[in-house]
Amino acid sequence: MVANLQLISCWCHLRAIVSTIVKVSYMEIYCERVRDLLNPKNKGNLRVREHPLLGPYVEDLSKIAVLSFSDVNNLIDEGNQARCVAVIT
Repeated sequence: MVANLQLISCWCHLRAIVSTIVKVSYMEIYCERVRDLLNPKNKGNLRVREHPLLGPYVEDLSKIAVLSFSDVNNLIDEGNQARCVAVIT
């Protein structure tokens, strides 16, 4: 019982000092071109690269920090408006 209380106390302490940041990116690959849907001003073809440890990534793809699910939904709506092709449901 004492061990469980110590574990709970330790978890509560960690929860108070650990923070999380969530970032959202949204891209479209169409006709072999990669586009950033959250930064439509960037009309160039983004390049797909590979990091030796982290794996593939898209160079210069925007990453926007979000605080809620509502923020994510708003970014998805914004990105959908910038797509070249219609959304398939």
